[in-house]
Amino acid sequence: MAEADADTGWLLEQIAGQLSARHRLSDKPPLPVPAWAKLNAGFDWLHDVRSACADAPPESSKAAEWLLDNDYQVHRALRQIREDLPGSFYECLPALVTEQEERVPRVFALAHEFLRATKLQVSLSNAVRFMGAYQHATALTIAELWAFPTMLRIASFEILVCALTPLAYSERELPFRVTDWSVDPESLDPTERVARSIANLIAIAAIPWEDFFDRTSRVEEILGQDPSGFYSRMDFESRDRYRRRVEALARHSSTSEPDVAAEAVEQAGSYGAGEAAAHVGYWLVGPCQRHLEARTGARFPPGQRLRQLILRHPGKVYSLALRVGFETHAARASLRIMSMAAAA
Repeated sequence: MAEADADTGWLLEQIAGQLSARHRLSDKPPLPVPAWAKLNAGFDWLHDVRSACADAPPESSKAAEWLLDNDYQVHRALRQIREDLPGSFYECLPALVTEQEERVPRVFALAHEFLRATKLQVSLSNAVRFMGAYQHATALTIAELWAFPTMLRIASFEILVCALTPLAYSERELPFRVTDWSVDPESLDPTERVARSIANLIAIAAIPWEDFFDRTSRVEEILGQDPSGFYSRMDFESRDRYRRRVEALARHSSTSEPDVAAEAVEQAGSYGAGEAAAHVGYWLVGPCQRHLEARTGARFPPGQRLRQLILRHPGKVYSLALRVGFETHAARASLRIMSMAAAA
């Protein structure tokens, strides 16, 4: 068993490395993946095919049974896709230049390739090995790593629709155009594809994805080198605040996320142990964050700069607002008195 697992892991790493060498990114945002763009049609399909499965022919009974026993799992996965992948998040994902599909999110292609490489069998350990190997040459963004479980759900649902519709509801058209990745190169039996797709949706819901992120994020690895040693002892939410700041600096500059994190670590490293500036947070969200902005070349929009100013100096901004409000109120009162005097 251990030897088989080692062979599987080695194969996953080889495939991931080849994909990384072959992938090229577009300078434009991704186009909508059909299964995501027409998610409502997916809900309708689930309702209709569930009814059809109740009267499925004998040759489709096993696949129908899988859906009837687990339709709530599929419904839950669709709801999760809707909640976890709003349009604003989707547009931030890097897109691929590929012959298969036009400008799909790179992480969506990786989700399908991972399912193909594992023969539709998802596990945390395999996901970590696959995504880790992909990043030996090219780091994935923070957003891509968080989007990976959602993309696995979309890819699994796409495969489920493609396999089950002809079996149980042949007179119904597919609810969306399936991508080229949904074609099964291993020629798995359609019933097996249905079973494994649904099993994947169940497995995805059970995997601790925060653990996956911590084990695959290049940014997390770099910030973990915090000279003060505090970062690795912080709770997940606090560390996530730092990572979001890294994202923002990279998004508004030409510096990559790993390079932003490395710059914060380098600046902190120039101070001695015990000094506040030896902590990466001092540079990411603390007093020297403007210095790190300058080092990375980040240029934030005016509205965002105003928000940062308010967050950095809430007391002064509040006092100024009270003063302006008082002066404005006094000016309006004077105008009212003058108007009343003129009327008299």
